[in-house]
Amino acid sequence: FKNFTEDSHISLSGNFTTDINIKTATGQKEVTTRQIFYKNVNDGIGLNEVIYVDSLEMFVGVGSSILTSTDCVTWTPRVFGVTMRSVCYSKSQNLFVAVGNNTNNTVDTYTSTDGINWTLHSFSSPRTIYSVCYSEHLNLFVMVGQYGNVYTSEDGETWTNSTPASYDFTDIIWCEEKSMFLASCGNVYTSTNGVNWTSHSANVKSVCYSKSLDLFVGVGSSGSVYTSTDGSTWASRTSGTTNNLYGVAYSDTLRKFVCVGTSITITSVNGVNWIAKTNTNDLRSVCYAEALGVFFTVGVKTQTGVILKSVDGINWSGEQIGYTTIFQSVSYSQKLSRFVFTGINNNTLFYSDFSSGENIIASLTSDSDMGLSLVQGDNKLLLSADSGYVHGTLTYRQKYIGG
Repeated sequence: FKNFTEDSHISLSGNFTTDINIKTATGQKEVTTRQIFYKNVNDGIGLNEVIYVDSLEMFVGVGSSILTSTDCVTWTPRVFGVTMRSVCYSKSQNLFVAVGNNTNNTVDTYTSTDGINWTLHSFSSPRTIYSVCYSEHLNLFVMVGQYGNVYTSEDGETWTNSTPASYDFTDIIWCEEKSMFLASCGNVYTSTNGVNWTSHSANVKSVCYSKSLDLFVGVGSSGSVYTSTDGSTWASRTSGTTNNLYGVAYSDTLRKFVCVGTSITITSVNGVNWIAKTNTNDLRSVCYAEALGVFFTVGVKTQTGVILKSVDGINWSGEQIGYTTIFQSVSYSQKLSRFVFTGINNNTLFYSDFSSGENIIASLTSDSDMGLSLVQGDNKLLLSADSGYVHGTLTYRQKYIGG
């Protein structure tokens, strides 16, 4: 009941059987199946960030609520009426800390040991908080926000303020290998204790670290790319583009950096020499799943959310999702083999499964002699007829979620 062309696709989920008619125009066609799901979390609830904790087998999402899920399909709101920007988890303390907007000159933070029951902690401050991270080595939470404000806490409840910069900090990470925090605000600020900070000249909004190369790569506006071996001395590199760059990731398997931005992706094997490839998407975030051997990026195209995947960081495949949104963050759970990505301008959380060596097509029967066959392990239907219609029955299953 559907005519397939070069750009057509099958996109089904759940446990059910469907009949499908496929028309081939000329020659052999490949129809690649993939699982893309969306979940309307709750009316009026949008998500800014999602993390996954392997030890608890739990997703925690923060936005205009704090929500939890064990499979990223069914979500339970835990705290309403808040605006959270970021969340992190301490394995040693078994403690979540969620941080967010300022209300009436008061910063609200929430803590939880199970992701279900949350305790509010408030303190007086006129600044909004944008990002939080945790150092297992220092046993320290650090959150950053407006006008260069930094707050530190050992328990997620009592916070100490410092102001090392005058610009908004948008992101902070802890690098275990270098025993340092790195915060971004147009320049890079580093600290070994979360209290004393040093500014380093680098037009950077996002940073990642390659353990195998012992190298930081930072990216930012107007195509800026910087590298550093110590987080302190940064060298500007020629990226091959003047487009804004938003996200960067590294694959230890491929020994390759991949950076995404406005109508551009760039790749490098050493962080110094970059190859640029233009596209028509405004890409905001990228991550790499070692277990699947896949880069995954999200963004927007003509006000519609777009998701892409690549096995080499150069050639990308994917599609637009029919929702008016800007995807801005993506993460991956190795245990569940599941990507999660969040956006703005809507109240929807999306997720995507790319099964590894396990086909999502449970069975295939065909009453046609036109050559409809299943390529095992590749999630592909192969049509070998020259032209005409083929009728078959496909039984789909969602990949098993569990231990």
